[in-house]
Amino acid sequence: MTKLKLLSYGSIDWVKIIGVALVLATILNGSAFYLKRIGFINKKEYDAYWTHHMAAGPYVCGTNYQQILREKPVSKYLFENKGKEIIFKMVKDFLTVGFILLSLIVYQSKKEEIDFPRSAWPVFSLLLVVIAASVTTYLKQGGFFVLLGLRSFMFLLIALLGMWFVRSRGMQFLAGCTAILIVVQLLTTPFELIYGLPFNGCLCLPYDLQTCLPARLAGTLVKPNSLGIFAICALAFYHDFSESKKYMGPLIIATVLILLLSGSATGLICMVVFLGTLVFGHLGRRYKTLSYTALIALLMIVLTLLPRLVGRPDLLNSLFGEKGRVEVLQTVISSNSPYESIFGNGIGYGTNAALNMFQRNYTNKTVFGHDAVPLRSDSTITAMFWQIGIIGVVLFYTMLFLAMVRQNKARLFYLTIILTSMTINITELFPVTFLLGVALASTFLTTNDVSRESVKQCQAA
Repeated sequence: MTKLKLLSYGSIDWVKIIGVALVLATILNGSAFYLKRIGFINKKEYDAYWTHHMAAGPYVCGTNYQQILREKPVSKYLFENKGKEIIFKMVKDFLTVGFILLSLIVYQSKKEEIDFPRSAWPVFSLLLVVIAASVTTYLKQGGFFVLLGLRSFMFLLIALLGMWFVRSRGMQFLAGCTAILIVVQLLTTPFELIYGLPFNGCLCLPYDLQTCLPARLAGTLVKPNSLGIFAICALAFYHDFSESKKYMGPLIIATVLILLLSGSATGLICMVVFLGTLVFGHLGRRYKTLSYTALIALLMIVLTLLPRLVGRPDLLNSLFGEKGRVEVLQTVISSNSPYESIFGNGIGYGTNAALNMFQRNYTNKTVFGHDAVPLRSDSTITAMFWQIGIIGVVLFYTMLFLAMVRQNKARLFYLTIILTSMTINITELFPVTFLLGVALASTFLTTNDVSRESVKQCQAA
């Protein structure tokens, strides 16, 4: 498609195309994993898993790490991407790169004016640190590893180049797309619950069944925690950027169901904060002290009951246990030199992309950060510290806090991003990373500018 053909479409047309593409990319990204897990494809491996599973019982309910290790040889095929599956996984990258190229064409053609206000300095500052870290990675590992690392920071380019998208009422359309995705993910759960492989453990039920239902569902987000965190982030995005909130009730119910079925403890905690914030917003300042007291009390109750709510008695092991998030962070800190602690090892280190591409090359610290042990940074703090050091961690969270203060209507989305980033590398979670990019673009434009341009685009359409 030529540049002239691209420009024949209006900005609002491209907004709709991008929104639809985002929905499709999210579904396709983990579609192969989902179809394998319910036995729709790779039927031979699916049957082999059940044969092994039934012969090795009995099983206890909840997440069972001994079971996970025992069944790993017959479940690893789920995560192996071959042929068309790789193309499906890359659709999200095509969308991101396509959005950036389209933005450059729009600005170069003068159809939209590009303007970087002074308020965007947090985004620029973090981008400069990422560029410096990219040079470090290039000197150590070469250009391909740089490309793998840049995937986690593409949201910065989306933020800087996405102003035309915001001015074309893209946030409102995208909010509707997130609502659709929440519903789609919920619709995948019945099939996964009935036919899905229980490789994360068996669901705790008050009565016995002849089969073991999976304890945690993942939909097309590949991992259960990813599904839960996506759902609460999508709900917050819909709340903050949708013009009409008339579907909030059904979407809250759908999100709670997804959180319970995915067993996402982080997601449930964020849901309590989300609902508490909504309720307190309606109560007003008169009941401010009572509101905060009630929220703290409710959080304490939820935290106490959390292992039972998500069916994971050993929930705290994911934080403080062997190879838990705290131990991984401690390992990275202890393996870094003072220079690496301040400036990082370079982009790409500890990311899923790097581990997946080099999973047979557990050779040294230059790739995986600690001797010959492959570590996965299931926390944004760890991922940022590993790649761009203390400076990067401070700049990233400073950017989020300033964005939350600057754009009051988006505070729930940014607060959710901050909270969920404690237990997942949020910069690798698609489509949340795309939503974060366009949200930052919205935040670092002045409100008057956005309103004026939105009216202009509507009149032109």
